[in-house]
Amino acid sequence: MGGVYIQCGSFLGNDKSGSAIEGLLDELLPLASAAQQVVLEQIRVALDGEPDGDYGRVASADAAALISLLEAYIADIQGRYGPIADPFELIDRDFAENPSLDQTAAKYRDSRGWRLYCATDLAEACKTARQESEDVILTWD
Repeated sequence: MGGVYIQCGSFLGNDKSGSAIEGLLDELLPLASAAQQVVLEQIRVALDGEPDGDYGRVASADAAALISLLEAYIADIQGRYGPIADPFELIDRDFAENPSLDQTAAKYRDSRGWRLYCATDLAEACKTARQESEDVILTWD
């Protein structure tokens, strides 16, 4: 099954950690400031607007603007579901709590664990963008 990779400068995210980006964007939008909402919508447009649908770029300044939002989201998930050392712990919990959860839907949108996996690497990529003045790149493979 394919997935989305997150990278920025010297940072290369974990295997297909960006796969739940659409679900993460849905969760972040109501929590975001007006300026952050603009950036999140730009990400969605970038992902949807590519002719082959497999590439998105987040400008370094835009990525830096998302760091506090992503950190707050991660802290909230950690606070609600206990300390989670590995997002796959929460993925396993998602399936234990909902055995009918579809694997594909979980990976791309519906799993709290997959969204945490995405948020964690996206936050690191955004920090790298700020430090290295590089854009965040999302690629499908």
